[in-house]
Amino acid sequence: MKRIPRLMLGAIALCTASLCSAAANFPDRPITLVIPYPPAGTADTVGRPLSIELSKRLKVPVIVEYKGGAGGTVGTQSVAKANPDGYTLLMVLAAHAINPSLYKKLNYDAIKDFAPVSMVARLPLVLYTNPEFGPKTLAEFIAYGKANPLPVPQASKSCTCRTRVADHRSRQR
Repeated sequence: MKRIPRLMLGAIALCTASLCSAAANFPDRPITLVIPYPPAGTADTVGRPLSIELSKRLKVPVIVEYKGGAGGTVGTQSVAKANPDGYTLLMVLAAHAINPSLYKKLNYDAIKDFAPVSMVARLPLVLYTNPEFGPKTLAEFIAYGKANPLPVPQASKSCTCRTRVADHRSRQR
């Protein structure tokens, strides 16, 4: 095995110390949390309190920036093109996984262009009906749907939300 000259070892140590020092100073400026949906939705309900807690812990402002549009793809694309320095974060929901199957061409790769940092919430799916509607349980609702040839009307906030996808999948069965 060849011996590494002391000068090279010193250079490696210096570079490593320099990188560690840079990492130790992170963050040294405000962080932007992009929410690719309009305010007052699910991501906002989770993201805004998260930004406050992150600001307290990191001791720098965490600025929430709303970039809604096209099922979350507008804001997501802006983060994909941002400098990958850790100062631009993205709060995504299920649409991040759904969008590649809905849009023929996205200007980002939902997997390769992002690095997951943390799961911050688990959000349930809840089925509500008018109290005057017959079915009261999920089993009754499914039986009703199978027995009636016309689709049961439903509403959701967008075509990329998981409730809409779940509804569509249930109609295919």
